Amino acid sequence: MLGELQKRKLTKLFNYRDITKNGFLEKDDYDVDFKAILRDHPLQPGSTEYEKLRSNVEGQWNNLREQMDTNGDGKVSLDEWLDYHDIVLSDNRYDEVFNKQHEEIFRSEDADGDGKLDIKMFLNKRLTPDMDDQEIAKLKFMVDPDGDGYMEIKHLLGLVREFYLSNDPDAIGNWFFGNPDK
Repeated sequence: MLGELQKRKLTKLFNYRDITKNGFLEKDDYDVDFKAILRDHPLQPGSTEYEKLRSNVEGQWNNLREQMDTNGDGKVSLDEWLDYHDIVLSDNRYDEVFNKQHEEIFRSEDADGDGKLDIKMFLNKRLTPDMDDQEIAKLKFMVDPDGDGYMEIKHLLGLVREFYLSNDPDAIGNWFFGNPDK
């Protein structure tokens, strides 16, 4: 069963991913996200890289819809989102369900394939209007502790794991999508 902290974090993540801010996760949210990624990685339509990214984003949406849209209305509500996460995390299926998915997401953002992501690009995609300067500094330190301007994907995967699984209010991974209490 999800703890209260996990519910708050997952609700914040749901709201972050609800790009159109209509209270549901829908294909439109993923279409907008795809366009945002293209602003950071200008790719030519029809190129191998473009098609790979498009396929990845479409696959994320299709997987989400298939796994979470329990009433078949073509969108995912917050209740469906939380119910799904409760089942998966309670059954200790994080690695099976989420680790590979997040690794694919990060690798799709790793334009040169070196296993690192540019900190500025990463932060630009994850900062939200409700974050203050202290939260931004905490997030930046969390993902780039050595201050070299890059984050290793393996480090990020550890933080994401902690975000999903931890009920420890002091765990730094809780802040992966900003202050869970905002």
